[in-house]
This record gives sequence, structure tokens and C-alpha cells, in this order.
Amino acid sequence: MKIKRVAVTLTQIVALISALLFSSFSTADESPVQVNGVVESVMLSKQMLKVSHDAVPAWGWMKMKMKFLVSADIDLKTISKGQKVEMTMVKGSDGKATITAIK
Repeated sequence: MKIKRVAVTLTQIVALISALLFSSFSTADESPVQVNGVVESVMLSKQMLKVSHDAVPAWGWMKMKMKFLVSADIDLKTISKGQKVEMTMVKGSDGKATITAIK
């Protein structure tokens, strides 16, 4: 039996744990947050963006790449890969963040 070795950095492990813990146990009544990021990909059919974003101290999130649902009133055809964005996000009752505004 061959075992494949995978290199994982401590930063990646901490980011994953942080995302799992803080998104799972947060409440929907948190205030909206604003965060800067760079669009990694646009998923038109799912109304989602993958964004490499700065840390979100209010939510205990480190700087990382994540996929986000985007409000239906935002036209993703106007967003492109590599674009720098300032996003406003809110958390739903399920703890998942949704982008509600993009500048």
C-alpha cells in the first residue's frame, strides 16, 4: 500500500479550522462587515464568487480564499476574475456569509 504525502502549511490548517468553527457557530444577528478582496472566479450559474479576501476580525476569520453566495440583485456579469473588490457581507441563520454589496 502506497501512502501519498500531502504538504499542508500551518496557516492553511488554521484558516480551515477558523472558517469551520466561526461560520458554524455564529448567529444571524451579527452586523454586516466590509472586507477587501480579489475575485478568483465568477460562478454565474450558482450566483457565487470565489474571493481571496483580507481578514475579517469581527468574525474571527483570517485572510483566505472562499466561495460566497451573492445577493440576486448583484449582476455578476459586471464582475471579472482578478478584479479588486470591497464587499459587504452578512451571515444568515445557517452561519454562511452572503455578499450583499460590491464596490
